[in-house]
Amino acid sequence: MRSGEPSATCLQTEQDCLDFVRGCTSLATGAGGSPERGVQMLLQQIELGRPAGWVDPASIPGDVYTVSVFGMGDRSARTATLRLRHRRRAE
Repeated sequence: MRSGEPSATCLQTEQDCLDFVRGCTSLATGAGGSPERGVQMLLQQIELGRPAGWVDPASIPGDVYTVSVFGMGDRSARTATLRLRHRRRAE
């Protein structure tokens, strides 16, 4: 992290991931997909040495753009992917 950047809270353990996903599910921010898949996706990133976490929105300067790249188990994306796989197999 560079100087002046907001400090991040990073998930480091399986329990961190379970707690995070449980919170997302409780707050209805899980997109309707499988919480188990969400935990699995986070653990994969941690095992690859990639940071998985968040920053306090209040610590982000007003002139900065942000992107959320985690959609926990989104059913519509999974369904579309499965349809595409089935279509390719049928061809």
